[in-house]
Amino acid sequence: MPIEELSKVLEEIRKKAYDTKDAVLKDTTRFYTTLHNTINSEIAKAKKEGKKIDDIQKEFEDLLKKIDGLREKQKSMSTKDLRNALVSYTQKAEKLIKKIEG
Repeated sequence: MPIEELSKVLEEIRKKAYDTKDAVLKDTTRFYTTLHNTINSEIAKAKKEGKKIDDIQKEFEDLLKKIDGLREKQKSMSTKDLRNALVSYTQKAEKLIKKIEG
């Protein structure tokens, strides 16, 4: 999956207003899937190019764990808190993309 598609998903999430937890969780799942596919592809490319990306790969795995945690904690969080956490994770994903591309 190209980085452009991930960037589009990140932008949509940041701009979107959520009415329900289900809507946030639907986008969380979409974000997780797109992020996972895109970053894995980019990491593989970077490794072929001989870049050292072990730290980036660890950050990526930590981010995925946090997103999983968000899905697990959904019942105890408000819709606003879920959205804020999701937006925070999109920002971290963008930083990872820049590190891989740089």
